[in-house]
Amino acid sequence: MYQYPAARNDLKRDHGQIQGQGQGPGKPPSSFRTPSPTPPRRTVVCAHATLPCVRSQASGAAPPRKSRVTPPDMSFSARSHRAGVAHRGFVYPPLNPAGDMCDASDRPLLCMSLSKDETEFVVGSADHALYAYSLKTCKPTRKLYTKAHGHIDWVSCVAHMDDGRILSGGGDGKVCWWPAARSSSFTMRGGGSMAGLSGQSATSGNSLTVSEDLDGHASAVSKILPVPNSQMAFSSGYDGLIKLWNMKSKRTLTFDAGSASRGIIMTGDSPGSGNALDPVMDFCFDEDKEQLISGTRKGTCNVWDLQTANQVGALKAAHRGPVSCMMRWSASNIVTGGQDGTVKVFDTRRGIPLVAHKVNCHIDPTQGTTGAVSCLEKAGGLLATGGGDNRVCLLDPRMNFKALHVFRNHHAPVFSLKYTLASESPVLFTGAGDGVLHCVNLLSRQELYSLQPTQGAVRAIASTTHLEENKKLVVACEDGKAVIFTF
Repeated sequence: MYQYPAARNDLKRDHGQIQGQGQGPGKPPSSFRTPSPTPPRRTVVCAHATLPCVRSQASGAAPPRKSRVTPPDMSFSARSHRAGVAHRGFVYPPLNPAGDMCDASDRPLLCMSLSKDETEFVVGSADHALYAYSLKTCKPTRKLYTKAHGHIDWVSCVAHMDDGRILSGGGDGKVCWWPAARSSSFTMRGGGSMAGLSGQSATSGNSLTVSEDLDGHASAVSKILPVPNSQMAFSSGYDGLIKLWNMKSKRTLTFDAGSASRGIIMTGDSPGSGNALDPVMDFCFDEDKEQLISGTRKGTCNVWDLQTANQVGALKAAHRGPVSCMMRWSASNIVTGGQDGTVKVFDTRRGIPLVAHKVNCHIDPTQGTTGAVSCLEKAGGLLATGGGDNRVCLLDPRMNFKALHVFRNHHAPVFSLKYTLASESPVLFTGAGDGVLHCVNLLSRQELYSLQPTQGAVRAIASTTHLEENKKLVVACEDGKAVIFTF
């Protein structure tokens, strides 16, 4: 079995720096917002007829001039969250504090994804396999790995598409496209529904464990991001490339910052022609502005035009070190976190990202310590950040992203954050390397309760949003176990 030492070493080094605050190799890598009313959108064909791009069509007068930092999509107040359905929600501890244990693997779990209909969740492991579980029964449904299909290295990222199909990326540079589970909640176009899971759904020989390999990256895949309401998805890799896959036509667009003469490479070109010296660590895209923004290991932020696939701007040394995480904050702003301990807000309306705010939220000047920013989460009208300094910071954009509160509940680097809206109050779940899951009230800034899912670090957190009763919270841990809490 051929191994990819370069890809494996890249994953170890970068994620080890986040865990160890830039001190070198560490453990394996750690790995939507509440929708707001928006006008209907439709997909139009861009200059490349083989691959439609997502373009928002709006009519009417020109919008008014926006400020440097666009207000967040939503905010919360104490009054707006006092009323609601009579349900425990996430404000109170789960019915069973120990949760339902899912012993997936004897190797660390590195990533997790929850299906859009909230019936299935999938975890990716360092044993090269993915494990799917039913959220209702807490039972395994299938193992996404066979001798002929799947990854031959760590599974570094996983995501569900709108139709229930699964995309996974690994240290082998492959993007695997897995079929959707035969669940009754996935309805056909004609209105009928498919049969429920059969008793043979977990066997290795049926069609549910057969993947279609999408080869295009020469090194480890760092992130996968499906495009909502479409058959397309983005992927980024340590080879410095970002690819836009069209699952229907099987065509790809390649965004390559290392190409001096062009910003697009069609399918068939050698995958090793990218910018191998500057791996893409994270990225996000803006449907309204038709822009793609990426962050690299060298701290550079690149801006791409989704209509032409050309690079329209770049900001060198946006961070002193790798860009560890990135998210879209509003229509004109993105937020980045770096291993230098800073959070920066960029204005991208002019193509080249301009720094609007810089917050040294994970730098302690009194002690001279710096913790890498490992995760970002939009918590209503606030921005939550987690870092390698064991702290969680709440930043308020209405106060130039000043830190409103700093939580020091953890005793190890923070790896995951999850914001959820309960009937009584908005809450934030935080998971860290100490294996403890804390739930804090964002109105009172007080801790509500804490849970100890397993003895391993909490790598990923997911929660249900559609269910009115028996809400679920799922955590994936480094000891190979996933825990389901029912509220």
